[in-house]
Amino acid sequence: MPIMTFAELVESYASYRSACGMKERPMQDVRYFFNACVRKFDRSKYLTQEMVDWWWEKRVNEIAVTYRSRLNKVRPFLQYIKLRMDLTDLIIPRMPPYVESNSIPHYFTKSELRNFFKACDEIKNYKTLEQKLRKMEVPVIFRLLYSSGMRCVEGRLLDRDEVILTTGVVRITKTKGYRERIIVLHETMREIMSMYDEAMNSLIPDRHVFFPDIHDDYRKDKWLDAQFRECWYKYNKVTAYPRELRHQYAIENINSWPNHEYETNENLVSLKNSMGHSKVSRTLGYYALVPQYGGIIESKSGNTFEEVIPLMP
Repeated sequence: MPIMTFAELVESYASYRSACGMKERPMQDVRYFFNACVRKFDRSKYLTQEMVDWWWEKRVNEIAVTYRSRLNKVRPFLQYIKLRMDLTDLIIPRMPPYVESNSIPHYFTKSELRNFFKACDEIKNYKTLEQKLRKMEVPVIFRLLYSSGMRCVEGRLLDRDEVILTTGVVRITKTKGYRERIIVLHETMREIMSMYDEAMNSLIPDRHVFFPDIHDDYRKDKWLDAQFRECWYKYNKVTAYPRELRHQYAIENINSWPNHEYETNENLVSLKNSMGHSKVSRTLGYYALVPQYGGIIESKSGNTFEEVIPLMP
């Protein structure tokens, strides 16, 4: 039986991450693991192998991507306590094999996008603070996702001091993994966000969050999904998701490249960095998933096509 309690192990790991300058967000997943185990195992004070093995079981109806993600968030904690706390008897089960997502991103037509943003702009301005915030935030956050290629979570978790409206520079710090990055807004988007920020400041002075709720907290993922669905299906019928605005950003950027010879890698690396991808193949994966666009990138990249397009199963 370990000397330190489960709660003490968690706090030790939290202190270690803080001392190393790591992000706080992954600790939420570790604490979720802790709370789930405490509930499941009659409020046991100590971490056991049985708890770890239970966490590694695939849940009913849990898809492969979610299953692997859930384990990935706890595995670094277990590795830390096994090494630092000398828990030599603790066995960390193997990770399940990586499964590539088979979902094909929706490619938005110009008509669909016009319909969508028209619906966003038509949100009525009622009397309550929440209704006023929604009226102001929805048209801006979705335009930001579409024009910048930001992930939905990156847009939701933007702090006001991370957006420099005088220059259009945005620091994205709460992102996937540890790849913080800087993007520069298009001038039109910078102007829209400047007007939004000024109007928002009249409702919530000195706010911390760029797209706040009434308590100046971050918007939830479910909130963003609900706003997208309501606006999208007002005029459109095909199925689409807010994360696909990011996919559209990648495809439209590549489509906009001039039809003459150039250094393919320079353009692709710039786009990869802008989107926060770990590999160029992630950026070009959108073309592999939507085969009719392969000819476009092939015509632009020439002999380097086979080198940069990821092979799909």
